[in-house]
Amino acid sequence: TGISRVLYENLSSTLGARQLVQFPWRSDEIPALQLRVHVSELNRAGGLARLRANWVLAARAPGAASYRDAFEAEVPGGDDGCDTLAAAYSTLLRQLADRISRRVQSAAKAMADQ
Repeated sequence: TGISRVLYENLSSTLGARQLVQFPWRSDEIPALQLRVHVSELNRAGGLARLRANWVLAARAPGAASYRDAFEAEVPGGDDGCDTLAAAYSTLLRQLADRISRRVQSAAKAMADQ
């Protein structure tokens, strides 16, 4: 839930909170674009913090394309306590959210142009 919360906050700051609806959503709130993120690794080893995730951005419209991507990044995670590790994890989740945001904006523009 912590990862979901941080991703939501990061995406909200980029895309605008009014654009986002967290799952589960009501039947009258089903978004045109749906994002699913699977984090397979978030840990620290050898002084590096690492995040690996796969994500899918799917359009609700029939016949609309889905976009899949894999994300992997490392940043210095230090060995000097929880605050440093939390900051490293925050950086990694921000990087993931930035990549997702760019794709969401591109997909939304393509949908608007149709």
